[in-house]
Parts: sequence; C-alpha cells; structure tokens
Amino acid sequence: MPIFESHIQVRVQRPESDGKVLMMPPQHALQHAGPILQVTVSPTKQHIDALISQGQTPPEAIPGFAIIDTGASMTAVDEDVCRRLGLQPTGSQKTAHAGGPDIRACYPIQVSFPGTPLPSFSTPRAMSVNLQFGKTPYILLFGRDLLARIKFVYNGPARRIELAF
Repeated sequence: MPIFESHIQVRVQRPESDGKVLMMPPQHALQHAGPILQVTVSPTKQHIDALISQGQTPPEAIPGFAIIDTGASMTAVDEDVCRRLGLQPTGSQKTAHAGGPDIRACYPIQVSFPGTPLPSFSTPRAMSVNLQFGKTPYILLFGRDLLARIKFVYNGPARRIELAF
C-alpha cells in the first residue's frame, strides 16, 4: 500500500490592524485547519465524453481544498462548484446538520489530488452543500463513503496526515 504524507501549510491573517498574512507554524497548522488536502473537482469521465461527443467543450477542473470529515457519512461538494461545472443532479439525499434536517441534490464528480501520487476517483453521489463559509472555504468535504477506499491516519505528534491506498 503506497503511503502519502501531507504536512499542511496554513495562511492566517494577523489580528493586528495591519492585516498582514503570515504562514502558520507547522506545529499549529494541523490542529487549526484540520486534515485538509489540495484537490480538483471535475465532471466524471462519462460526463466529459458525452460533452465532447456533442461538440461541447468540457469545463475546467476546479481547484481548492478538501477537508476530511470522519463524522460525515457521505462526501459533499460545494454547490457553487456543481453550478460552475454545469453538473446535473442524479438524485437527492436526506441529511441532518446543525441547522436541522434537509434534502440535498447529489451529483457525480471526479476528484483528483494534484502533485501527489494519490489516484483520482469518481463518486456517483456527492451531496451538494454550501461549503463556502468561515475562514477556510472548502470545495469538498471528504466523507466516510470515500474514506472506505483508503487508510487514513491523523498523526498529531508528527503534525501530518497519512493516506495509504
């Protein structure tokens, strides 16, 4: 099983009035930001092939950050990403969150990990939610449905996450 280790780098804005952006020391970054990875989200290969066969240009993959959430049973993709990629829903999913119960559209997506040996993968049912809030906006919430495909270690003492596939 090949292993990939990720030491995250987090930018923070100083609380002083100058607003200068600094890099957070690695010993605090994992605790502050959580287990995050650089990803790109795109339509699935089948969707891209269908667009090309119709003479259309497929959309560019959208880069951003994904947070690994062991409390989420299902992977979620930001609703703006789905809109920008022109994805069509393939169903819906009941969900519960801090705001209460909800029904959200689901989309097929392809996820890649640029600059890493991690293989890309697709999922037929990523739930669309608003992930663009807070200090670190994400484009993907990596849920247990995708974690079932890999080994994930949150190595706090080493200040890194480890993924084996």
